[in-house]
Amino acid sequence: MKRTCGLGLAMIVVLAAAGVLRAEDAPKPLNGSQAVELAKKYLAEKDPEKKKALLAQAGETPADDPKPFLRLLQPAGYPPAKPGVQHGLKLDLPASVSDKPGEYSLSVPSRYAPNQLWPLVIGLHGGGSGSGSGKEFMQSMMSAVSLPAIIVCPTSVDLGNNFYWRNPKNEAMLDLLVKEMGRQFPVDHDKVYLMGYSMGGIGTYYLGPRGCDRYAAIAPGGGAWKGVYWAALLNTPVYIWHGKQDMRGKNFTDFPNAENAAACLKELGPDYKYEFRAMDCNHFMVPPAEDKAAVEWLLKQKRNPYPKRIVFASPRAKDFMVAVAPSPPDRWLTIDETGPAQLEMDGLDQGGTPRMKHKLKMGTLDASWTAPNTLEVKSQNVKKFRVFLSPNLVDFKKPLKIVVDGKPAYEGPAASSLKFLMQYLDERRDLSMAFVGEVVVEVK
Repeated sequence: MKRTCGLGLAMIVVLAAAGVLRAEDAPKPLNGSQAVELAKKYLAEKDPEKKKALLAQAGETPADDPKPFLRLLQPAGYPPAKPGVQHGLKLDLPASVSDKPGEYSLSVPSRYAPNQLWPLVIGLHGGGSGSGSGKEFMQSMMSAVSLPAIIVCPTSVDLGNNFYWRNPKNEAMLDLLVKEMGRQFPVDHDKVYLMGYSMGGIGTYYLGPRGCDRYAAIAPGGGAWKGVYWAALLNTPVYIWHGKQDMRGKNFTDFPNAENAAACLKELGPDYKYEFRAMDCNHFMVPPAEDKAAVEWLLKQKRNPYPKRIVFASPRAKDFMVAVAPSPPDRWLTIDETGPAQLEMDGLDQGGTPRMKHKLKMGTLDASWTAPNTLEVKSQNVKKFRVFLSPNLVDFKKPLKIVVDGKPAYEGPAASSLKFLMQYLDERRDLSMAFVGEVVVEVK
């Protein structure tokens, strides 16, 4: 269904179902139990053609409440898990990510029980020049394994590539790792955290903002960053830990990287939560207790899957070597297309100084649910964006209103779709966040 706003501001497309069918050919809407059974089959199916056929059976069936469907992601049981630390565990990866399995170290807490949810901490190792491993980082984090959390430390899938953790292959690997941990353990998806030190700190500065809807909080340690749109971390707390004597030169991870990251967050105001831990050490002599302190701070943070306000930017981060990439969605918002203009992103030169502004082809949104079923959006250089719909944010029995830059852009129904929900659950595999439809806004 398409509607063109009379003001010429935007064209809205409500995606409630895919495909074009004649009315007499379209499947009849399923009832509640039929919809859940279809979704169950779809989520369990591996064959792409069979999945496509199952998806078509959803037809025009609505799905206003995702709760019964989210429960389908919960395994009937979890495999036995022995408390303690294990090394050399394997992660199956597609050929597009790596030609061999991934490897990780795992710590299961001493009081682990499969009948409760557990936080998940992902630790990114340091290294450089083809060195470093998840085993090494787990060994440095032994002071933290006593905490009530599952800790997993993967090894970079491409140590021979100087992109290291920021390599897009590692971004895909981490997503698969979170999903695999969710199959093995009752992971609390609102308490998944990303941290790292040195090369891992650089990776956290880059991958943390890109995955800010996945991680409840991030903790870059002893790292460096080139460019971050810090305002996009409105809903993602940041723990910055760095040695004050870490001053090896502009090609390394000097302390000003941390000072300036904290300064950027402070300037954004009290809505941005962060902690700056300036350690009394150099880059290499980090006291073991500091890893535990970082994890303790992380465990106090919890993701809000449905915040009332999101600040979105695409791209959200600029790396030293990786090509600038569009941002993935952040909870209920994403940008599909930006305009030709350039906007400014906070940045640093190598070594952490001076502060500068990178000019990039970038779009930004500041979107807030200001009243029931009313979304107000401020946009910069955005041609098209999408809003994902959830009963936690909208009432599907009432009209939806979207205002862009002070002008009405859409007033009409909010539609849900079983088809959309099934695809979202299959892609995301997140036990506590789901969306049942979307509205596409093309800003002219």
